[in-house]
Amino acid sequence: LLLKYHNESKNIGGLAFTYGAIGNINLYKKKYKVAISYYRLSLKKYKLAGKENSISNIYSNIGMAFRYLKKFNKAEYYLDLQRKIDYKNDNKPGIVRSLINLGTVYSKTNRIEEALKNNLKAIKLSNKLDLQPYTSVACLNAAEVYYHLGNFKKARIFNQKSLNISSKLNIHQSILESNKLNSKLNLKTNV
Repeated sequence: LLLKYHNESKNIGGLAFTYGAIGNINLYKKKYKVAISYYRLSLKKYKLAGKENSISNIYSNIGMAFRYLKKFNKAEYYLDLQRKIDYKNDNKPGIVRSLINLGTVYSKTNRIEEALKNNLKAIKLSNKLDLQPYTSVACLNAAEVYYHLGNFKKARIFNQKSLNISSKLNIHQSILESNKLNSKLNLKTNV
């Protein structure tokens, strides 16, 4: 109904937003290919409207959908497009998000040093901007990288930082992930 309304009224921004929202619904339903198709429709409309911040968000969403599909080259491509727009526009929250998301892709493709570098930059910038949910995610990602590297002491420190923030903000998924990592750390350090 919204699509019909926006189409008939030639509301490009409304169409772009609606396509993006439908993409988000499909992303959360784990229908990643469907999500990507709606994001691409949204992207076309946002480009027509010249909405760079919205274009950046859609690139990020497409990148994340490709990450979930384990198509890491495509994920990196779209996340890098997002990063470039956010740096050009000095969109600090977008820069933090791109650092975290690219760090995740680097981690999944065994580019561990790049993953760690991105997450540490994200922690520094998100702390400076007081973007605590981002700080929590970046700390958890850094903890997982340190775990992978066998540096359990640093893994525990960053995981605890993430857990403290997540608990304070009541971010259930991050709490769950931190507790899982704590269990793995306890197995490694209690042997």
